[in-house]
Amino acid sequence: SPFKISLIPQDNQAASGSQFVYTVVVTNVSSIAVKQAIVSVVMPEGVTFVDAQGGKLGWLVKKPAQSAPNGRVIWFNPDGTVAPSEVVTFQMTVDVAAASAGKKLVTEAFTLVGEGNVDKTVPGTTVEVAVFTPTPLPTPTLLVPPSPTPTLSPTKEVVATPTVAQAKPEGILTCFSGIVIMGLVLASAMVVSRNQ
Repeated sequence: SPFKISLIPQDNQAASGSQFVYTVVVTNVSSIAVKQAIVSVVMPEGVTFVDAQGGKLGWLVKKPAQSAPNGRVIWFNPDGTVAPSEVVTFQMTVDVAAASAGKKLVTEAFTLVGEGNVDKTVPGTTVEVAVFTPTPLPTPTLLVPPSPTPTLSPTKEVVATPTVAQAKPEGILTCFSGIVIMGLVLASAMVVSRNQ
């Protein structure tokens, strides 16, 4: 094959019940432009197809049904070419089944040229990814101190009339005033002293 192909998982482990991404990198290692290139990835057991992207202008993608076991994602370039030393990158996203925990995902990618049979087994690259069950995070406990309960009695309405006391022999004038706001009585006392 004129191509070197690499299959790169997003990690060496995949969490069951989550999405996982594979990146496919294809390089033309020959000295000539290659026409009608085909790139195929065989999905492993225990996953369902989500999405496939990549390539460049002129590349098309054939996506498998989500429920198809061991489905194939196929990128092909019917009219274009891959130039010498050119690198083309693709991505495939899958859902990892919860039942796959404890197993390995074995994924294969390979390239063909021309009208090759994409179902044919040809030399390619294979990666294995272990599937683990993620540990659920503990639910954080939010401690909120209780709010103090007001001990107001809004049922009583008190209206205070300003009063002025008579001047005392000592020259002290005492003034009391009351203000009613929202049914609460705010009282203030002011003592005014005058020298006589």
